Amino acid sequence: MKSRSPAISVIIPTFNRAAMLADTLESFAAQSIPKNRYEVVVVDDGSKDATSEVCRDFASPIQLKYLHIENSGISAAKNTGILASRGRILLFCDDDDIADSHLLEEHLKAHKQYPQESVAILGYTTWAPTLSVTPLMRYVTDIGRFLPNTAFLTAISEPQFRKINGYDVMGIFLP
Repeated sequence: MKSRSPAISVIIPTFNRAAMLADTLESFAAQSIPKNRYEVVVVDDGSKDATSEVCRDFASPIQLKYLHIENSGISAAKNTGILASRGRILLFCDDDDIADSHLLEEHLKAHKQYPQESVAILGYTTWAPTLSVTPLMRYVTDIGRFLPNTAFLTAISEPQFRKINGYDVMGIFLP
């Protein structure tokens, strides 16, 4: 019997950040939607740390697909995750993000409200309360806006992402 595809795939590229990745995966294990409605695809970009062991530990609590590739950069890791994902909606997350327990539920609601293929949903993220935010960090992300994309998670429909051919090596969408 063929299993149903998840509604949303969370794609997490990672490189040598096993401890942070464990916290990220823990936050996805605590989501408010049923586990069969989402999958987490972790693409290990050539890590030499305990990343594979961390992923093995989360293989039961959530639908987790672990892929190890030769170190090729974040864009290659994201594209690999896209190809391996089964969800109609793709949510890109970093290995140091902690997801609110309703993150996936809210993204699914937003995509249901705006079902057009050409719609991408952006979700705001902020610094972890346990992190000491320096004046430089605040300037780069909040005031100077040199890294504006670090303040958002992006969810886009899988067909639309295929139309734009994924990420290029600089980490931007290809036309």
